[in-house]
Amino acid sequence: MKTAVVTGAAQGVGLATASLLATSGYEVILTDVQVLDTLISRLRADGLRVHAMTGDVSSEAFAQKLAEHIRTQYGAADVLVNNAGVSLIAPAEDTTAISGSGS
Repeated sequence: MKTAVVTGAAQGVGLATASLLATSGYEVILTDVQVLDTLISRLRADGLRVHAMTGDVSSEAFAQKLAEHIRTQYGAADVLVNNAGVSLIAPAEDTTAISGSGS
């Protein structure tokens, strides 16, 4: 089974994308700063293979925890949807791991 990770998955485009991937046969890990328990229960009731990790992807500590969880539980992610609304207006080459970080 292929694994997908969707950030910013509590609503809108992130939720729609996570749902589409799950209905297409992916095991999906949803992440968001919002608690996802009710949403996960609803998706599982529809027979979808979904899991949640609540946290802020702009935090290096959370991003590392998420990466380690994916590595140990799934080996690797086949799909990554970077949908979280993290705002840092700067050229990528001018940023660091702690630029504007929530850590």
